Amino acid sequence: MEPTELKAGENLELRFLISEGVFSSVSYNCTIDKVLSQNEYLVTPPVGNDAERCVGRTLKMTVPREDAAYWAEAEVTDRISRGFSSLLHIKVTSSYTRVQRREFFRLKVALDVNLEGYGSAKTVDISGNGIALMSEINFDKNEPIKGSLNIAGKEIPISGTIVRCQSASETHNLVCIHLDDIDKSTQNDIVSFINNVQDKNNG
Repeated sequence: MEPTELKAGENLELRFLISEGVFSSVSYNCTIDKVLSQNEYLVTPPVGNDAERCVGRTLKMTVPREDAAYWAEAEVTDRISRGFSSLLHIKVTSSYTRVQRREFFRLKVALDVNLEGYGSAKTVDISGNGIALMSEINFDKNEPIKGSLNIAGKEIPISGTIVRCQSASETHNLVCIHLDDIDKSTQNDIVSFINNVQDKNNG
């Protein structure tokens, strides 16, 4: 099953292959600059990565859609210079797999989070595979983190990786955490909570 035709200007999520069958928990957002063919695209390189070092690497490319998200394996075949910047030539090498959109939907909600070694914080939003929170602490990118999330009075264990930490005010940072190796039970608890809140808001 494949998404509708991709167009220039659309956003993609990329995760690089780190070992056989295992893709990184850290994701990068990029934008399609030009469609070369049905399965080949020029995209902006991930921020903070040397475009030249991306060439030859395999990645997981996720395409968001309103009803779901679709991912496929792809390969970075070349780096194209454009003035002082570069673009990556990506070629899709597999069929697409459909993923439920609810796993990617972010719900803006303030929930209590306890981070091991760092104390408590409040979420800004949550999804089936990540959370964003406000903290006075300046975390390092790719730093592993463990703790628990309080959902409707239930403490849910979480384990993740810091994918972004940026200043949000004079005293607090916006911290984005990708939930790594999340088990189905934990994800179901989070997704069920998100769906229940959505149903109440829509009702």
